[in-house]
Amino acid sequence: MAGILIFLIVTQLVECFGADASNKFAGIFTPLIVAAVTIYLSRRQHNIADAQRAVAEESKNIAAANRDIADRKLRLELFDKRYEIYQTFVEFFVYCHDIPLDIREYLKLSKKEEESVFLYEDPKVWNESLERAEKNIGKIQQNLDLFKNKCEISIGKSMFLFKSDNNIVYVSFLNIAKETYEFGFSKKEYLEANLQKFEIDYKNSDPQIQTDISQIEIEKFRLKNKFKNELAIILQSFLHIPEE
Repeated sequence: MAGILIFLIVTQLVECFGADASNKFAGIFTPLIVAAVTIYLSRRQHNIADAQRAVAEESKNIAAANRDIADRKLRLELFDKRYEIYQTFVEFFVYCHDIPLDIREYLKLSKKEEESVFLYEDPKVWNESLERAEKNIGKIQQNLDLFKNKCEISIGKSMFLFKSDNNIVYVSFLNIAKETYEFGFSKKEYLEANLQKFEIDYKNSDPQIQTDISQIEIEKFRLKNKFKNELAIILQSFLHIPEE
């Protein structure tokens, strides 16, 4: 490019001033022109190099951002899986905690039946209410077994998703889940015994509802505190929403 430019300039000088004068001008200005072109090309190369460095830096920033996004996604997925395990256990705990102990909840008497003077006199009406209560109490065992199976699967996963010293999270989940199941089962047994007593009392024409639930309340309070003061504290470092 520089050669072409010099050739054009020299040709123009020859046409204007003749060959001798043109040679003198060419001898003077040719180095200057070459130097100017060289400087121009150097600056172009420098600008290109700057642009390439900028592109490389931007690519580096994009790669870092992609790594950060991937890391956040991984942490969010881990949080979701951990929370799913925790949620399964909480649902089980709450279910057992809230099982009602009033036998009337299971008799499910209609308003008409409650107002009927024949409820305790008509064997048909009475037997229907007892069968209904037995069926509803039986659902407790079905629910306990369902929750137990779900918790066994989730607690098994906790060994891998809640990595801790001596698998303390897994052990805590396992122990409290076992005690929660036993607590729910004890409630079911209480209701079955209460219903049986209710039926015996009916045959003696004096149906009474058993109300001594002191031991159950003590166990409920103990489990609640164990959940709050043991498991919840252990899980604090695991169950928090990842920072943006």
